[in-house]
Amino acid sequence: MRHLLLTLVALLIAASLEAQTFTALNGQIWDGNGGPLLGGRVYHVISTGAACGISVPAGRVLTIGAGAVVKFGGCFTIAGVVQASSATADGIVFTSVHDDAYGGDSNGNGNATQPRPGDWAGIEVQGSGSLFERCLFRFGGVSGGRLFDLRSSGVTFRSCRLFGGAGAGLVNAGEVTALDCEFTDFAGLPVTGLSLVNFGNFLDNRALRCAAGDYALINYGLPFPSNSTLDARSSMNGNGVFVFDIVGPFTPSVPAGASWTIPAGTVIKMARGFLQSRGSMLCQGTASRPVVFTSLKDDSAGGDTNKDGAATVPARGDWQGLELLVGDTSRLTATEVRFGGLSGGQAVRLDNSSAVLDGCTISDSLGHGVAFVGTVAATPARLLRTAVRRCAGHGIRDIRWRELMHCTALATSGNGFDAARVQPELIAQAVVIEPDDLPGSVLEVAGRTSIGSGSLELPAGLIVKYNTFSAGLAVTNTGVVRLRGTARRPIVFTSIHDDSVGGDTNNNGNATLPAPGQAGSLVLNGTQASLVENVELRFGTDALDSSNGPHIVRRVRAQRASGTGFRLSRVAEADNLVAFACATNGILLNGAAVDVRHATVTGCATGVSRTPSGPGVLRNSIVWGNGTNFVGLVAAQVFASDGGFAGVNGNVDLDPSFVASGSGDLHLGATSPVRGLADFATAVAVGRDFDEGSRVSDDALLGALLPDMGAYERHAFELGVLGTPRPGASVTYAVLGPPGVAALVLGFDDGPPFLLPPFGMLLTGPRTLSLGAFATNAPVGLGIPANPGLVGLDFGVQGLGAGGASGAFTPVDRARILP
Repeated sequence: MRHLLLTLVALLIAASLEAQTFTALNGQIWDGNGGPLLGGRVYHVISTGAACGISVPAGRVLTIGAGAVVKFGGCFTIAGVVQASSATADGIVFTSVHDDAYGGDSNGNGNATQPRPGDWAGIEVQGSGSLFERCLFRFGGVSGGRLFDLRSSGVTFRSCRLFGGAGAGLVNAGEVTALDCEFTDFAGLPVTGLSLVNFGNFLDNRALRCAAGDYALINYGLPFPSNSTLDARSSMNGNGVFVFDIVGPFTPSVPAGASWTIPAGTVIKMARGFLQSRGSMLCQGTASRPVVFTSLKDDSAGGDTNKDGAATVPARGDWQGLELLVGDTSRLTATEVRFGGLSGGQAVRLDNSSAVLDGCTISDSLGHGVAFVGTVAATPARLLRTAVRRCAGHGIRDIRWRELMHCTALATSGNGFDAARVQPELIAQAVVIEPDDLPGSVLEVAGRTSIGSGSLELPAGLIVKYNTFSAGLAVTNTGVVRLRGTARRPIVFTSIHDDSVGGDTNNNGNATLPAPGQAGSLVLNGTQASLVENVELRFGTDALDSSNGPHIVRRVRAQRASGTGFRLSRVAEADNLVAFACATNGILLNGAAVDVRHATVTGCATGVSRTPSGPGVLRNSIVWGNGTNFVGLVAAQVFASDGGFAGVNGNVDLDPSFVASGSGDLHLGATSPVRGLADFATAVAVGRDFDEGSRVSDDALLGALLPDMGAYERHAFELGVLGTPRPGASVTYAVLGPPGVAALVLGFDDGPPFLLPPFGMLLTGPRTLSLGAFATNAPVGLGIPANPGLVGLDFGVQGLGAGGASGAFTPVDRARILP
């Protein structure tokens, strides 16, 4: 019996000795105090007493030799420095006490326990200088915790593998150096707390099967490094996808004098925050590989980065956007900015910036797409070939005229407000707005624009909608305005509530309607000659007030003004004016001698008024259907006109038979009694009617050129036009009217009209080219050569039709070749 007991004791002792194949570690440890940890040895970190494991005190160094296996049942705190370096892969192992794959069954329990993520608490680094080279880390980081909490300490990981964490891999990694490391099977993110300052030390790392996403989260941006490049090698797996979650004082801001280069194909996903520049952000996208700024939830760029499938989808306002501030000279080429505008802001904010956005797309902002704030930079920001889509606010907000003139080929679609909103300003330089500068044909203007010493030129077809009662456009001192519309593409000034031109610009359906007085006035009070032609003034106050200067006002229509349609004190030329449904005067002659020719005034409280000091005269006009047709004028001041003073100076008092006076169609009907009654010499001197047709015409094709009274001449033939002239495109024309033979005349000079009996006035200028004969009502294509050098060329096309006993010119179509 005694012999049996001795045998059992011996076996138990042997088993115990076999299990104790490790060195237990607890409490403080450093070289000379339990260290270094030797290669080929297995160590167990255990928790006893007040110590949860081991710690390296500040000022101390712990060396861990190649081949060492450190197994944890507790924690590891590094206030000093750890040097763990191996020449071979996975040469030093940090793992769970239950992990028999490395160091064997050192806890001696066979398969009773298996390693799993979160078996040990992880490693907290409080000091800088530690090195982990070719180390393997397994199963650390308690549930929801982290394998390493680096506390923004300078730690170097080189060619390490980190595996199977219950939380994140590296957190608070602001000063980490991680080169050629692999993060696998973490329940959280592999790396968080990265800083752009240290990005050059985070290279060639990989992440696989991390549940929250295979990316490194960037949380710190300041202080921003100078002249840096966002290298794809700094992204996980080298895929060029970077994720930012930065708010408050840590927002990345490119400082003045510095640049941040973002190569083609880079995708920056934002969980929160915004990116800022006072220096230069250089986005080098291409059409096939754009630079993309978007929401972390946007799987269409860079894939399902947050690995949640369809559980989350991107939405407007997921992050704030880009802020390009005072001193900024960024250039964003082929760049997309998506799902910004947090809290109703803007996706791109330009605050006194000189940035250039070229070939960019701004989309899906909760607020505006691109917003201009602050003052205009000495070199204004430019938007070139840029599209703004599906933003809840304005596509382009609060741009100034001086900035708009530097833009090219803008496009807005699907936004809450597609029309660009223009801020009022005092213009003191030459500002020329080209047709291709505009995002569509409609601008919303937020107040009065004043021109004191510069000039403003607006293109044909522009629709300006005012959103305040104090709006309008005022020319003073030596300022000049040039408004050059055409009959087919007039320039229109109206109220933001006027949906009849340019559509529902304020995007409210029929909730608001236009009313007189909403669009202010066009005031010409400068001493230099301004030009206003083929312009419509709708819902203004005193629609046009020419109180000073030798201005040219022709083919202008004022309708539904709350005051006077045309207040004319001084003007060099006032031809083909139309005043319709104005609350007080249609035309007020108020001062120096004004010769008004071929006007039509109807539906106003008073048709034409003259103050006692106003020696103006009226010729070849229709003043009919007003509350009172004439006030303050005598027969000697009215010539060959309709509405009063019948029998004197060729005047008549007959119903002119407008086509539809109630709706504002003031063309003369076929049976109008005032057809052919105007003074011929006056009509030839005017040259064109309101529709830019011959001011003398043979509308009955009887061989007699007889001018009509009023602004609109009746024409036997009209010119149909289809298409936009661009290099390589074709424009289709047709001479519309009675059956017969037709021709087209092409001219390149906007010279004076030329009387060519019996057809009327040739209006294409002296340099003309006939395009051959064809049948009336038949379409004829005019091909534009595919030569970009033709862009900006002005030309005119006029038709000539022949039928019956005679022929007649059509109105002219003036056009410009666009890009």
